[in-house]
Amino acid sequence: MNPYGPLLSPLAPQQTIQNPLLLPSFLVSIRPTRTASPVLLSDDLRASVEANREAISELKSIVSKLLDCHSGCNLGHDDDGGLYAFRAPPVEIAPPPPGPSALHLAPTPEIVPPPPGPPGSMHLAATPGEFPWLVSLQVTNFEKVYVHLCGGTLIAPAWVLTAAHCLDSERIQELVVVLGEHDMDKEEGTEQKVTVKEVIKHPNYTHWNRPMDNDIALIHLSEAVKVREVVSFAELPSNVFEISTGLCREGGWGATDEGTPGPNVVKISEVPLLEKEKCKGAYNASLGDNVICAGEKGIGACVGDNGGPLMCHTPEGEVISGVMSWREGCALPGKPAVYMDVSKYIPWINHVMRA
Repeated sequence: MNPYGPLLSPLAPQQTIQNPLLLPSFLVSIRPTRTASPVLLSDDLRASVEANREAISELKSIVSKLLDCHSGCNLGHDDDGGLYAFRAPPVEIAPPPPGPSALHLAPTPEIVPPPPGPPGSMHLAATPGEFPWLVSLQVTNFEKVYVHLCGGTLIAPAWVLTAAHCLDSERIQELVVVLGEHDMDKEEGTEQKVTVKEVIKHPNYTHWNRPMDNDIALIHLSEAVKVREVVSFAELPSNVFEISTGLCREGGWGATDEGTPGPNVVKISEVPLLEKEKCKGAYNASLGDNVICAGEKGIGACVGDNGGPLMCHTPEGEVISGVMSWREGCALPGKPAVYMDVSKYIPWINHVMRA
């Protein structure tokens, strides 16, 4: 708290100040407002004006003393508690101790590695083609600039699996699916950009309830994609998902921390599965029977990862077990991410793709 009151206390528009202080040229000049007749000031305002005058006068005195010193001055306190400037005594540098060499090198300080950062979303950069089924669902604006919206999974030559909520507010003609993408800041020659023919959300998808239910959708592409080394299909599960512990993999272009922009390259992480009862307890909510929870240790999905795949190892091999739906915060400890259990939707998926 400034003992002199506010340095720039607001003054009444019609206030007249007599004899303003002349400050050094590098300080902002305070010019009074000229009026035809003086205005009576309240006691509080008068006290504020006087405090400003005293503070400016004190500042002028200190600046003047410092300017007189030119260099080597410090500030101290006089007997009355006021600040004054004094010239600091010269610092004497002791000569180096005698030795066999005139050059004395200080020992190299030990390099201490920085402490690990807080848990984030996708920690490690994936290698190109490590998630060949991962797609970027992008949306354009009026300038025809496409930006990443959600993740998705290629499950057939012309079909992508994603979260229904990613498509709630988007028009088909403004969407594009990008496959073979790795670094969004570069044209790597592996990308395939395909427009969208149709969007089919699960008929029982409920976005007005929290938590959302049946948050899953299929995107029908306008043409079949070309299978390449960096573009292929994820395997769908044929059996009900019954694994409750262990690690699964996920990848995406989502943010690595809440409130930060997403990375330009695909990031991956291994997320631990969480028993459904513990997941329900984390959110104090009934999650239904069609979800999988993962990310108990504070590693997992964040903004931009929605709709992306959760790949788990099962007796069938690595399959797409979940579609990222929702979470509280970004990879918060004790707040796992919630995925739609793909194994529960296989009949619907097959029905839509065969229609």
